[in-house]
Formats: sequence, C-alpha cells, structure tokens
Amino acid sequence: MRSTSRWALVLAIASSIISPATATSPPSPAPLAVSTAVSPALGAYLEGLDALHDGRAADAVTAFSRALETRGDDPRFVLARGIAETLARQFPAALEDLDRAGRLGLRGREAELWTYAAEAMSGQVGPDHALGGGPRSLGGAAPALVSIPGHMAQGRDDYPTDYASYVIYDLAMPYQESRLPPDQGGAGDPNPHQRPAIAAAMRRAGAWFASREAKRADLAPAHLARARTLHDQKRYTEALDELDHARAAYPADPDVRFLIGDSWLALGRPATARRELTVALTSRTDFAAAYLARARAAATLGDAKRAEADLATAARLDRDAAGAAKGSVARELGTHRVDAEVTPLVAALDAAARAGSSEGDLVAAASRVVAADGARRLRYDEGYQDGLRVREDAVRADPRNADKKVEVARYLILESENRGEAVEPRRAVETYRWQLSREAELERAVRLADAALATEPDHARAMIWKAMALDGLDRGNEAESLAEKGLALSHDDADALQLAAHFRARRADRASSEAASLRQERCSSSTRNETRSDGEYEVTTTTCYPPSQADVARAEQLEALARELRQKARAAIVKAVAVTKGTPQALLKADLELWFGDPGQAVTILEQTVSADPRSLEAQEALADLYAKTGQREKAEEQLAVARQLVHTTAAPLLRPRLGAGRAHRVAGRGRRLRPRALDRSRRPARAALSSGRARSAGPARRRPRRVPHRRRARRGTDRRRRPARHAERLPAARSRGDEHAPHGAWPARGAPRERGQERRGPCAPPGELRGTRAASRASSSSTSCTAPCCPTPGPAPATRRSSRWWRPRWSPTRTAARRAPSTRWAGATTRPGSTSA
Repeated sequence: MRSTSRWALVLAIASSIISPATATSPPSPAPLAVSTAVSPALGAYLEGLDALHDGRAADAVTAFSRALETRGDDPRFVLARGIAETLARQFPAALEDLDRAGRLGLRGREAELWTYAAEAMSGQVGPDHALGGGPRSLGGAAPALVSIPGHMAQGRDDYPTDYASYVIYDLAMPYQESRLPPDQGGAGDPNPHQRPAIAAAMRRAGAWFASREAKRADLAPAHLARARTLHDQKRYTEALDELDHARAAYPADPDVRFLIGDSWLALGRPATARRELTVALTSRTDFAAAYLARARAAATLGDAKRAEADLATAARLDRDAAGAAKGSVARELGTHRVDAEVTPLVAALDAAARAGSSEGDLVAAASRVVAADGARRLRYDEGYQDGLRVREDAVRADPRNADKKVEVARYLILESENRGEAVEPRRAVETYRWQLSREAELERAVRLADAALATEPDHARAMIWKAMALDGLDRGNEAESLAEKGLALSHDDADALQLAAHFRARRADRASSEAASLRQERCSSSTRNETRSDGEYEVTTTTCYPPSQADVARAEQLEALARELRQKARAAIVKAVAVTKGTPQALLKADLELWFGDPGQAVTILEQTVSADPRSLEAQEALADLYAKTGQREKAEEQLAVARQLVHTTAAPLLRPRLGAGRAHRVAGRGRRLRPRALDRSRRPARAALSSGRARSAGPARRRPRRVPHRRRARRGTDRRRRPARHAERLPAARSRGDEHAPHGAWPARGAPRERGQERRGPCAPPGELRGTRAASRASSSSTSCTAPCCPTPGPAPATRRSSRWWRPRWSPTRTAARRAPSTRWAGATTRPGSTSA
C-alpha cells in the first residue's frame, strides 16, 4: 500500500494545485453596463430561441413574429423565423421568409442552406434546385427531387461544416426519401416527421441553430438580465447556462464573471469559484461583492490568510456588506480550516492506505493535507490581481499624479508576457492566470501613458514606457520617435536610460533576425503520385529561389540599423551605470557584459546576485534567460523551476520527466519549499512497491532474454534479389549484439574492441548468409584469404542508396534535399505495383 498512499497524495495535491488557465481569447467588446435595458425585440427573440432549443417550433414561430413586429427589418430575425417555420412544417411561409432574409442583405449562405432543406422536406422545389418534376409554381405531376450541391455542406465563416452536414444529410435527405413514393426509391410515408429518427433530427437541428445564435453579442445583455433573475431565485444551474452565452460575447466582463463565480460557490465548487472571481477582480479591482465572495470561497478551502485579506479589502470598499459577511466567513473557516502540521497528516494518510481504508477515507485524509498546506500556497493570478489593485488604488487616491499612472502602465507591460509551463512532453504551455490577450493589456498601458502625458507632457518615463508598449504592438515607427524624445529628456534618470537601452537592444535583435531571414533562400515543395510500369511513386519536387537584389539591399539596411541601435543601447547602459555612482546595479552590469563584453562574466554577475537575493524574481528570470541564450539548457530549466516557485506553487516539478521527480523537487525547493518530505519517496522506482508480490514466485528471478533482430522479410510483390545492401548488412551487426543468442557462436563479446571496419558494418558472416544480394558477391570475393570464423571485410563499405524503387526509406527525404533550383527527388515507391504510397 506504500505505492497507493504515495500516488493518492500526489494526485490529490496535483488536482488542487495545477489549475490550467483559460485559453487566451480575442479582444472583446466593451464591458456590459449593470443597468443595461433589454429591448422587447431582443427579449422576444431570446424566447423564440429557447422554444426552438426545446423542440417547440410552433411556439418559436410565435415569439419570432412578436420580435419582427418591433424590428421587422432584421434579417437574422427573419432567418430564425424561416427555420422555425421549416421545422414546424409551415413550408410556404418558410420559403418566403428564407427568400426575404436574403433580399434584406443577410450575409452568408445559411438562408440558402435552409432553403434547400425546406424544399427537400416539402417537395416545393424551385426551378434552380429541381432534379426531377417541375417547379413549385407549376405543380408537376411527379414528386420533385432536390439536388443539393456538395459545397453547401462545406462550412466557412458563415456556419460550421458539421452543422451544415447534419442539416443536409441527417434531416433534409432522409425526410425527402421518406416522403417519396416506392417507385422512386422512397418509403411513401405521408408523415415523415412522425418517424423517431427524423423527429429527433428536427429537434437537434433547431437546437443547434438556437445554440449558435444565442451567442450573439447583442443578446448578451438579455442573457445577463435573465441570469441575474435566476441567480436571485437560487436556480444556479440555469443561471450558469445563461451566463455561458454572455461570457462568449464578453469574456472579461466583471459582472458576468462574478455571477459565474458566485453560482459555482453556491453549487459547492469553491476552487472554480475562486478562479472566476479572481478574473472579475482583475477587470475591476474595486468590486466589493467579488471580494466578499472570494473570501467565502477561500474559507471553504480552509485558507484563512486569503479569506482575511479579502475581508479587509472589502471592508475598505463597503464596510456594511463586509460586516454582514464576516460571520458566515468565520463559520466556514471553523468548519474547513485545518491547523495541524502537514507532516503528521501525511503520516496518517500513509497509515490509512496501508491499512486498506476505503476510497472515501483516503480522499478525506488527502483533502486535509491539501487544506493544511493551502495557506502556504502561492497563486499567480491572485498575486497579479493584488499587485494591480495596489497600483490602481494609488491612482484612485491621487488621480492627477502622473508617476502613479506610469507605474500601472509599467506593471501591465512587464506582466503582459503571461507566465506558465508545460508539464507533459509535447504539451502546450498552461498559463498561471487568465488573460484576455497580450495586446489588450498593452493597449491599456498605452492609454495610461497617454493619461500621464496629458497631465505632464514632458514625462520621460511615460514616453519610454509607451514606446515599449507600442513596440510590443508592432508599431515600431511611433515607438522609435517617442523613445528618442524620452531619452533626450532623461539625462540623469538611470531607470529611463535602462529602459531606452532595452528598447533599442530589442529592436536591434528584431532587425538582425529580419535581415537573416531575407538572406535565406525560399523553397517551395510539391508532391504528386506518378504511376509507372513497375509501381506507383510519390514524387516530391522542391524549388529554391535565391534572395533577390532588393532583399539583399533591405537586409544590409536592417543590419546597419541593428548596429546603430546597439551602439545607442551601449551608450545608454554605460551612462546608466555611471549615473548610479556606485550603487549596486547588477542587472545593468549583466546587460552590459552580455551585449558588449563577456557573456560568461554576465552569468557570473547574475549568479552572485541570485545568491545574495534569492527572492529577486527579476534576477532569477534574467539568469534563466541568460542560461538559455548561452546554450545551458539544463541549468535554464532548473533556474526556471526556482523562479516559478516565487510566484506560483505548482506540482509540475514532480510530474515533469525532463528533470526527474527527485531532482526537480530538490531544485524547486531552492525558491520555495514545495511539498512535504514524504513526497521524496517518488524518487524510488515504482517496482519497489511490488517486492512483496514478487516473493510469491518460486525459484530465482529469471531474466527476460534479449530480442535478437532478424532478417526482414521481403515485402510482397518485390524482387528479393535486388534488395539494397544495407538490409543484408544489418543482420551481422544485429547478431554481433546478440551475445549467446547468436547462432554461429563466434561473435565477439559485447563491449569488446573491434577492428577497423567492424564498427560500421559489424563482423562478417559466412558467405551463405548474404546469398542472393550484391553484398554477397562483394563479401565472397573479398574474404578468400580470411580463414577466421569472423573477420572484417577489407575495403570501403558499400554506399547506401538514399532512395530506391523497390523499398521505402525510413527517413524523410526532405532533410537531404539538394539546394538547387529546381530539383526532383524520389521519396520512395510502394511495395506493389498499382498501390498508393502512404
């Protein structure tokens, strides 16, 4: 049970510690106003979508008609009523509304898609869509068939492919087949809508359209108003359904996020509620109700430190509300707070696992460990929100102070690069905090810098920080002129000089990278299948174009600009170091050594700085970045593990296979003690926990024999006599690694020195082993004077062909492409004529 207890602890802690952040979203519209009024048309339209989602098509038609009475020229309303009429089998009215939606200027092909569906279901086919019979205006004798083109099922920006495919192939075509007479291949059913499969398809198609349409941005106020009503009625699950639609249109709105967090808290999900409430407080740092809700969530998690801090902040904003909520927070802390030490709780969890306790008891014991250790945990999203709140409080206290506005802009720019890490190999980075977008935060920093410049037009730091934000937004021309002006004003400001130097160095790096890309050849490849008499080939043609004269000239200009920027950056850094007058500026000196001196000396300076101040996050991250630039990847990973523990407690070092469990635990402990001492057992192999089970097997432990590679069989349809020589050469080399399993018994022992020629080709084999190949003739002719059981083959090894008609190479041929224009390479052929290469 030792292994069970260890992994129960690790899983319990990891599930509570690693909380992936929401993916970055595109910029959203302006936040919703609390008092936004919902128009009668939108209210009726939302009622119609609800009815359509529930499968009540007739009620949806009535609701959409009421919406159109108020706003009769909205093409989306007309489209929705046409779809509802189609599903209610009111086909003449449906076809009229779908045609009207197109004439009103509806963008996209959705009206045309549902026109095909309505015609296929009703048999009233227009002349342009008819496959058989006559147009609906003439009334042909035979039932009309609809020909739906395949491109209608291919989605674009107007609708997704799976939605259109379902409407056509699961609804329209089965309905048409059911209504057609038997002599035309149909079932002759006069009421296809009564069939269970078709009825379900009609309900699902309507619900699919309603779900897509409910995410419209102009419907978000209506969703929010309904969510507030449901939240006040304590119908939290239904409120969350409405809030999902509002969040899709306004992902950063604090009111939406607050209602989501408070609903999850009421449903018993305090961890999810804490994350949503932190997002709300990041958007509005003076939201008193959100602080009180997060205090209750922290109390439910047993985190007294965070609960008391949020209560204190809420009391400064709304004393009465904080006083009313103080009692409930205290009761939650009395129920969930764990005051015991972590080590005894871990021992109790181990004892319970060894005793074979139930799963519920183990989860309860592991939860106590998490609650006891939660007070010491760091969360980057909360730390970021706290830092933003402190700076915005300073601005609210003194709105005319330009320095405080610049400080908020500086904080936003420095933290715009969201922190995170990838736990698993080939896994995307999971960020520690939710972020709308980096561009949105930089735009906000630009607005703050503009506000500071409006107060003080000659504020040098505001100019340089605005230039940094503009450079991050790829507005380099504006940034360059602004940085020059700010540097001219900051004669004795070391911080401004350092900012200007970093700005210029970053622009120089970008110019150098762009120049290098312009000097490279541009290659394009195309692949085609070609059938020949002996098989089908996959032919890849690569054409490379050298850089043009204009590209070379532009590259020279960029390199000259990069040299000029680096010289200006060096002058600014030298001046900044001189201005400090002996004050320790390790980061400035490290930058100077890195850019214009010895990178090794820069590493030494930063290592000394980190040793003197291990809590300096800036120095830790600068050292990790410098390790990565100088090619010390392992040290960079270790230093990042230390730096991350200063802002966010994570179990990733225990799970990342790159560093190993024990080593990562030890390295991460430099910045902050991560886990209890009992987790050091994860360094021992998992097989040690199964030692008791091995004792049941009688006799000595048997070692699994090594698998010896054998000769690959010739593939079907190939000529065995013309197999490449390298396949024959693999056999002796493989048997040389097989030791006692080799059939000839004369192979050298593993690790024994070999003569020249055996390292690549392996020991020679008897001529009979190479019979039927060109290598056999070489081996038999060159080993006439060799009498030893195994001897090297004199002369150079035969060349291996990179591609062949009779076999497929095991590597990608594009890696060995010749750099010429144009060039044709054979990427291999299939093993039998007439087949298609994979």
